[in-house]
Amino acid sequence: MSFLKILAHSSPTLCPSSSTSSAPIEPFIEISSTQGVTARFLPYGATLTSLFVKDRDSNPVDVVLGFDDVKGYKQDTAYVGRTVGRVCNRIGHGRFTFDGKQYELPINNPPHHLHSGPEGIALKEWEVARHTPTSVTFRKRTNEEEDGLPGDAKIDVTYTVNDRNQLVIEHGATCNAPGVLNLTNHSYWNLDGSQSVRDHLLQVGADKYLPTDSNDYPTGEIASVCGTKFDFNEEKPLSFLCDADGNIDIDNDMYYLMYFSILWVLCYTTMG
Repeated sequence: MSFLKILAHSSPTLCPSSSTSSAPIEPFIEISSTQGVTARFLPYGATLTSLFVKDRDSNPVDVVLGFDDVKGYKQDTAYVGRTVGRVCNRIGHGRFTFDGKQYELPINNPPHHLHSGPEGIALKEWEVARHTPTSVTFRKRTNEEEDGLPGDAKIDVTYTVNDRNQLVIEHGATCNAPGVLNLTNHSYWNLDGSQSVRDHLLQVGADKYLPTDSNDYPTGEIASVCGTKFDFNEEKPLSFLCDADGNIDIDNDMYYLMYFSILWVLCYTTMG
C-alpha cells in the first residue's frame, strides 16, 4: 500500500527562506551535484533547510520552506524540514501495547502523542557520520529510557544529490531488540519558491483515503476517494482542494498568505 500525506495549513512563523545560492553560514552543511542541485542541512533534527534547483531560466530556486538561521528552527513547532521519529505522526492517547507490555507516552498534541514527543529525534542534535561533496549522513542514538519506546536504536539518515537532479533520502536503523520504528522527513515544499502553490498540479494514484477525527486521528474507516475532494487520480491544481467545502480547515489568512501554506491529505491505496 502507498500513502501520501499533505496538510492544508498556514502559519505566520513558517516562511520561505530568503537565503541565496551563496555559501552557507555555519553550522549549515551543504552538498551539491554537478547539475547544479544544492541542498543544505542542520545537524539539529537532521534537518533539510534548503534545496536549490534550476528553473526554466537556469536561476536557482529554493523549493523547500525554512528559516534563515538556527534560532528559527529551534523555535519552530511545525517540524520544518526535520527527521521525525522514532515514531512519526500520532500515537492515540499516548498508549500502545507491544510484545505484551503497555507503554505510556507524554501527551504533547492533546489528546495524543505526536512525533515521539519532547524527546523525539526531531528535537535533538545529530552526529555528522559522513560528509562528501554530494552526500551527508546524520546519525542519532536513542534508548528506551530517553524516549519511552522499546529497545535502543542507532538511526541513520543519508541525503544524496545526484546527476539526475534528484534528492534521495535514505532512512535506516539498527536496533538491539524488537521495537517500533516509523521515520519520515517533515519538509514543506513549494515548487514555485515563495509564490502561491494554488497552481501546482497534483496527481495521486490512490483510490481510498483514511478519514480523521477533529484531532487529526484516523477513525479506522477506509473510504473511497470517488466523488470527494481527495480524488486526484486525474491531475488537478491544488486550488481544487483549497477551495473545496468539507473537512479541511483553512485559516482565513490562507488566501492572502498562500505561500505559507501546505496541503495535508491522507490518501491510501491497496496493491494487488
